[in-house]
Amino acid sequence: MELMQLKYFKEVARQENVSRAAEALHITQSALSKSIAKLETEVGMQLFERQGNRIHLNHFGKIMLRYADRVVLDLKSCRAELNELAGLEAGPIRVGVSADVFIKHLVKEFLFAHPNTTMVCLLQSNEQMAASLEDGTIDFTVSTDPIEGSDLVWQPIYKDHLTVLLSNDHPLAQRDSLYLDELANERFIISNMGFGMRSSTYELCRMAGFEPKVLYEGYDTEMAGSLVAQGMAVMITPHSISMGVSRFLSEAPPKPTVGIPLADYFTHKNIGITTKQGHFKSAATLEFYSCVVNYFSSL
Repeated sequence: MELMQLKYFKEVARQENVSRAAEALHITQSALSKSIAKLETEVGMQLFERQGNRIHLNHFGKIMLRYADRVVLDLKSCRAELNELAGLEAGPIRVGVSADVFIKHLVKEFLFAHPNTTMVCLLQSNEQMAASLEDGTIDFTVSTDPIEGSDLVWQPIYKDHLTVLLSNDHPLAQRDSLYLDELANERFIISNMGFGMRSSTYELCRMAGFEPKVLYEGYDTEMAGSLVAQGMAVMITPHSISMGVSRFLSEAPPKPTVGIPLADYFTHKNIGITTKQGHFKSAATLEFYSCVVNYFSSL
């Protein structure tokens, strides 16, 4: 039984006339009659009573019509859901993120702008991101290291550098750049998230001639940003993270934050996106992909 047969069947039932139904369907009367006959053969019984040019459903035909209506309606719902999943109206977005990348502000802003979208944002290791890309459970990744694997493509989108995150009211907040030894008397937030920032912060401070006075050490970026915004401490962080935290807290923070570049020479890292060739991406995913690329390009 084919969907087209059901469509023809429904039109004949509606018109109660093969000639008019054929005209409405833009097919020949002969083709329509053969389609109805084939359908009746497949179900094993007559579906119409024929009286001259008039044709109307019998008891079996009325039952058939009820199910045909249901099939067509289910197909319409199926198409709507597939369109939604494909992102024509809304769609799922599945992103893998390494611990040294901050995009929470982009996720928040995108969901506010697209409330019908479903977002899955997973913090993953390089190995987990590679596996997720390979099996199609995520659409793309944002990381500081290329994700290697079969058919995986890495696109660098930003060359990061280290900054010091300060309260906007800090005496040094208006500087264009800072040397780390100027912060010897400050209290520090130490991040133990990726990028090797825990060991790097201690090492860099020691290279600058002092041991950092630690106020808080941990992974919680919101807490870290809030403590810095309150003027309670400073934090060495990649520029992309300092900008992201500032934007994430920009709605109603007690005190906004500012990232000042370190004048000392420190290693830079690339941030990039990895995708799998041939993997289908919904329209919503492509739009969020563009948001990520445009944001890091703007930095």
